[in-house]
Amino acid sequence: MRKPRGYTLTEIIVAVAVIAILAAAMTPLIFKQIERSRAARAREDLDVVRAAFTQYYADTQYWPCHWDAATSNNRHGDFTTFRCLYEDDGLNGWDGPYLNESAGKVNGHYRAAARQNGEWTGVVDPWGRPYRVFEANVATTGAEKGTIVLYSRGKNGRVDTADEDLLAGKASGDDIVLLVSRKATDD
Repeated sequence: MRKPRGYTLTEIIVAVAVIAILAAAMTPLIFKQIERSRAARAREDLDVVRAAFTQYYADTQYWPCHWDAATSNNRHGDFTTFRCLYEDDGLNGWDGPYLNESAGKVNGHYRAAARQNGEWTGVVDPWGRPYRVFEANVATTGAEKGTIVLYSRGKNGRVDTADEDLLAGKASGDDIVLLVSRKATDD
């Protein structure tokens, strides 16, 4: 009876090399798919926030936190405070909370996002940063009665999109942009 013969060192090296080549070829595809998934999640998150803004407006006839595009300056900011989406701010018709997710209470009031132990928590993008809000003034942008835009700075963490493109809902680079309203106040 013959003993079974084992694999030679050459056969093992060839098998390991083939596995390494396949892994090297697949890795970029896997990372690309992960980034696509993150971008899709960011779009879904922004849709939820837009729905909260819209419902708040439908209930109170104000955009969150009494922002008025006709009188306000252009503002870019992190989507951090917006406690009016979580707590009754005294407006007639308020029927919130309008968002379920938050960073919890900070200094006695709910916040959409907050930095805790060096990390952002609450309503943050898939890269761990708060979403951004651009509130445009009609007088300085020419936008029809103002515009509210929600966006994420994407993987690179920089705003790659110019204000004019944000107002049109067009993203540049890896930014993800979603218009909330082209008309922020009624006549």
